[in-house]
Amino acid sequence: MSIERFFDIVKVEDAEAVNLISRWLNDYLRQVATELAPRDAIDLRSEEDRSMLAENFRIWRKKVFTEGRLEGRLEGKLEGKRESDAKTARKLLARGQSPEAVAELFELSVEELRKLVEEA
Repeated sequence: MSIERFFDIVKVEDAEAVNLISRWLNDYLRQVATELAPRDAIDLRSEEDRSMLAENFRIWRKKVFTEGRLEGRLEGKLEGKRESDAKTARKLLARGQSPEAVAELFELSVEELRKLVEEA
């Protein structure tokens, strides 16, 4: 649901309902998405506040999407490196290198090396 659709739904004549939703939204934004929360309380009856909030949501959604993509890429690279390290460690161990020497090469403890080789 777009933020504009949400505002259309909130455009009710029941002032008490609008006030309740406005208070909830203000509290929620202060707790969860502080960069969206304005300094002053949001009044959903105000076209200016609705417009400002909609723009903030668009910016926030884009930022979260971009950060998520970057985080996913980083996780993928780290997982790829871990798999590559495990493959190399297995080869060295298969060629007769001692677990201590391989662990030292990868700057791991022998126990960490064992987990790396077993998990990846």
